[in-house]
Amino acid sequence: MTQKTNFMHPAAKMYAQEAKDGKLDRREFLSRATALGVTTAAAYGLLGLETPAQAGGHAKKRRHHPHANGCESIQRSAHP
Repeated sequence: MTQKTNFMHPAAKMYAQEAKDGKLDRREFLSRATALGVTTAAAYGLLGLETPAQAGGHAKKRRHHPHANGCESIQRSAHP
C-alpha cells in the first residue's frame, strides 16, 4: 500500500517567499527547493507559476566513421 503525504519542508516555503520578495532568483530557489526533496512542479507551484513544458529533444543523426568497422567507439593503440 502506498502512503501519500502532504509534507513539504518548511524551508522550501521560506525560500519561495524569499524568491517572491526578490531576495532569491528563480534558479537558486529551484536548486534549493529540489535539494530539499520538493518536485520541480511543486516548487513552481510555490511561486505561483505553471511548470514549464518539457522541451522536445532533437533527433540526433549517427555519423558513420569510416574506420570504426561498425563499432560504437574507436579503439586506440596503447603504443604511440
